[in-house]
This record gives sequence, C-alpha cells and structure tokens, in this order.
Amino acid sequence: MVYFCTTELTREKEALLAKCILGLFPWEEGWEFLADEMIMFLPLEDNQGDILETFKSHQSVARPNFLDMHMALDGTVLFRDCYAKLISDDRTLETGLGLWVEFATNGIYKKAYRTQILMEEFAHFYREIGPGNQVPIEQALNYIESRVIYQDRDEDADPREILQDEPVDMRRPLVEIYRGGEVDLVDDYAPGFREAEKQGNGLAIGYDLEQILANDGHPLTIKDHGSDH
Repeated sequence: MVYFCTTELTREKEALLAKCILGLFPWEEGWEFLADEMIMFLPLEDNQGDILETFKSHQSVARPNFLDMHMALDGTVLFRDCYAKLISDDRTLETGLGLWVEFATNGIYKKAYRTQILMEEFAHFYREIGPGNQVPIEQALNYIESRVIYQDRDEDADPREILQDEPVDMRRPLVEIYRGGEVDLVDDYAPGFREAEKQGNGLAIGYDLEQILANDGHPLTIKDHGSDH
C-alpha cells in the first residue's frame, strides 16, 4: 500500500506526484500496476513535521481504526499493522526518493530507507516488500547499505539511520530522469502526459491524475485514508 503524505497539493505538486505514481508501473507490456491501494492522508496540513513520528497516529488514531489499534493493560496504545509502508512525502516529490518504513507495535519506526522510485529496479523491490511477500525491507534493499558511501559507517552508528539512494531532479521530464529502458510506455499508461510536461517545461501542470490508466486500463483512484475503516 502506498501513502501520500504531502503538506499541500498545489498544481505544481500534483504534477510532481504524477511522476511518483508513474514510477509504480513496472514498465512491461500489459496494464499491471504495483500498488493495490493508494491512500492520501487528509487534511494535508496534518502532515507537517516528521512523518515518521506521526504516521501511525495519522493512520489509525486520528480516525480511529480499531482493526489496527488496541490498548495494553498499562494504557499503552499498540498497533497490529506493522507491515512495511511506502510513503511519498514532500521530499519524495522533489527527489523521487520514496520512504520505505517498518514500524514496531508501539508505532515507532524500526527501519527506514529512501529508495529511488524512478528506476527499473523499484518494481522488483515493491514486489518483494509489498503485500504478499513481505520480505524485510533491509533484506530487499541491502544494496543501499553496500554502497561505498555507507561502507565506512561507524559501528556505533544509529541503527535507525535513514539510508538513501541517489536523488533526481523531479522537475525534469520523466523520460530524462527514469533509470530504465521501457519508459516510453508512458504514452500508454498516461496519454498526453509527455505533451503536458513539454508545455510545462518538465512539469505536467494541470494533468488530471485520473487520466493515468492503472490495471486493465481503468482510471487511477486515490482514496482518503479514512475511507477504508
């Protein structure tokens, strides 16, 4: 499941969000779309601050979800849904770096990685980490830890340090920043998107997200996070 936790959704940010969404296609023949559900955290102003510290509260406390939330004998709020989440926040919109997070039952994050959505390998990571397989994120994304920049980390470094992939300039056209060979299929998945980017100097300003075609060619849908409980 993918969560959009931006602090505002201007026409410019919506154009950046469209690129993040297009990164959720495996760019293979057919209409497969990686995300079963995409949730928008509303109201947007509640997404201010460190999303890692507030995510579980926004997900299941602000609009009570008792399928996830329960209370220990000492009054501590605990959560059942500790599966890895993919979060797109304001930083994701500017860099393409999606935030993979694994939470503990107390709602505090255990592991967090920022991986580049706009690359061919992302589809493989999503399939391993996402619904169904649930491979631990550190196992699926261990290539980040093996990069030279992290090889000399101090042994006493905080295990919750957020490792990250290389950012891209999301204001450039999609076909210029995507790392992979099949991105031309964007014309099938998002008719008119490249033309809109050209008119907007790299940003498809005014492009309706529902013009993006997901599974079986149906219009894309994004739900309010309170609509499923």
